[in-house]
Amino acid sequence: MVSPDGQLVAFTQSVRVPDRVKFPPGFYGSRDPDLLQTARTDGSDARPVAVGVSVGSGPRASFDPGSSTLLLEGYAPCVPTPEGYSV
Repeated sequence: MVSPDGQLVAFTQSVRVPDRVKFPPGFYGSRDPDLLQTARTDGSDARPVAVGVSVGSGPRASFDPGSSTLLLEGYAPCVPTPEGYSV
């Protein structure tokens, strides 16, 4: 998805949770979340934004009309570190 001003792109990528991450007993949810990222249209300045799990139609995101805010639905913000993505 490209922002209205054409300066940014947002995209998701499926990521694998490391084997060292322990899930609670009885957890049957997805173990392969989607990582939402933004970058400039030339691919520079890529930044992780959030991690989400596809359920039904999956998480949704869109830019506001001014391209200054990425609006998220179905995502949980995370600290931009490997540990943040694995929680």
